[in-house]
Amino acid sequence: KQYLEATRLFLAGEDVDKAEDSSNYLIHLLKKSGNLSDILTLKELWNQGLHRPNKHGGLSLLQSLLQNPEDTARKRGSKCVEILGLRVIRFVIKHRNINQTILHSFCKTSFHEEVMEELVMENADNLAKVVLWFITNEDNEHAIDFMVGRIS
Repeated sequence: KQYLEATRLFLAGEDVDKAEDSSNYLIHLLKKSGNLSDILTLKELWNQGLHRPNKHGGLSLLQSLLQNPEDTARKRGSKCVEILGLRVIRFVIKHRNINQTILHSFCKTSFHEEVMEELVMENADNLAKVVLWFITNEDNEHAIDFMVGRIS
């Protein structure tokens, strides 16, 4: 909460650089622990004014992820995993109520459980579509693993 308050005060005082530094530090903390709803509060703080981040750090990446998760996943997925972390990405995707298969665009392995669960649920009547989905998304390894797991 201290970093949210610091960000608010820095923005009120027009010190965008310090507000951004405070925001980036909060994002770094949220990567491992903390109340993920602080992400939404942080978003609102930055949306209240006309301020835009000056740097290309965690804050600008988070704003991009919140605005357009699909595009961000496709263009900067690995950077999101590195800077924002898995917890933050999961939270944003769930908050936006987006199909969990988008997580595959961020990292093929880290989100495999969520992606597999979504695919099996969507294609319960025709599990061959799960294999096709992995192949179409350039993930032959998981396609083969899925087939082998169903055969054995």
